[in-house]
Formats: sequence, C-alpha cells, structure tokens
Amino acid sequence: MAISTTMDIYGVKQAIATLKEIDPEYRKEMLKQVKKAGDPVLVAARSLIPSKPPLSGMGRGSLIKGREGTKWSSDMAAAGFKIMTNRTGQAARSVKFKSGEVVDFKAQPYQLLNLRQKDAAGSIWDHAGAKTRGAFVRNLEVGGSFNPRASEPAVDIARPAVEAVVLDIVAVVMAMTNRKLEVNYGN
Repeated sequence: MAISTTMDIYGVKQAIATLKEIDPEYRKEMLKQVKKAGDPVLVAARSLIPSKPPLSGMGRGSLIKGREGTKWSSDMAAAGFKIMTNRTGQAARSVKFKSGEVVDFKAQPYQLLNLRQKDAAGSIWDHAGAKTRGAFVRNLEVGGSFNPRASEPAVDIARPAVEAVVLDIVAVVMAMTNRKLEVNYGN
C-alpha cells in the first residue's frame, strides 16, 4: 500500500513570488521558518538510521565499485538528511545519452518543503528496491527493512506537527499577498 507524503496547497509558489515583490526580507524569514518547521522530520529521519551497517559488507567497502564516497557510515548517513525549501517544479522531459539510451523524467511539482538525502550510501540504503530487485535488496528485506527505510517513515511520523506549522506560515503569507490584491475605490 502506497502512502502519499505530500500536502498540496495551491497558489503558494505565486504567493511567494508576490511576497518577494512586496517584502523580500520577510520572504527570506518565512522560508527560514518553513525550514525550521521541518526539524521534526529531520530528527525522525536521523533516528531511523541504524547505528551499525545494515549488512556486514556495507561497512567494508564502497556500495558502488569504483565510486568513492559510497561506503556506509551511520554518522554520514544521518548528517546527509537535509531540509530543502522553495524547490521549483520541473516540466516532463527526455534525455538522450551518447549511448543512444533515452530516459524520460516525469514532471515534478513545486515543493515548499522537502526532505533530501545527500549521502550516497544513505540514499542507496534508504531507497534500495524502489525499481529493481536483487540480492542486496533481498538481504535488506530479510533484515526487516523495506523501501523507503527512513525518509518516508520519518515524514509520516512528523507530518501532523509539521503540517500545522506550515499551514500557519502559509496563512500569514496569503494574508500579506491578498492585501496587495485589494482594490481601493474612490479618490
């Protein structure tokens, strides 16, 4: 069963753009408040990182042969979680590689608040099994961890508190931008 981890608020991107025109300093402050509102997600995600390598081989060497920086480290995986704000959306597109392979990317909506994993090994561990099945994924699942292992469960844990704070912030932003849209009649 898939669980949606998004909250759709329509017009936020336009409201933030309008806020940039009205009061750029408050826009910066508001984005800092939104980022701080995501702290419970960050704490929850970091708490779900195992203290020792999930599989014995993950601590011995790189998860991807020939690629440095993919060795498992619980500290690096925990520090790799970051809260991102004000991420612009992307249109659907296709990329053609020199090998002739064409990869299609889906459109992505604007994201006011987003949890990202910047550590390569942490990201591999968190999302292994999303698109492919193999011995690595089977071994992780035997250990009782299923895809996604930290990011989505962390969002589910902290969601109610974060949504309440973000909705309060968005309400203030909407009130400020709606004031700009008021029309004065008369002299």
